Amino acid sequence: MPKVYTSLAEKQEARIIRVLKGAADGKHEQLADVWDVSRQAVDYRIKNGKITLLDLWKARDVIDLDAHDIEYLIRERG
Repeated sequence: MPKVYTSLAEKQEARIIRVLKGAADGKHEQLADVWDVSRQAVDYRIKNGKITLLDLWKARDVIDLDAHDIEYLIRERG
């Protein structure tokens, strides 16, 4: 059965988690350095969708996000 989102924010959060899980695979140590947190905190943030816009901006070089990718993650339309 397909996933049903109750709000746009929930859908965006799921999109961010999905993309970061794939793109950050094996790069958690580098993200921990960029975000200035522990590796466990990186795992927690990605798993639970606790990624801020500043986190995305800082992660752009580590996981090769360009402006188009960031726009895809934060845009308001479905």
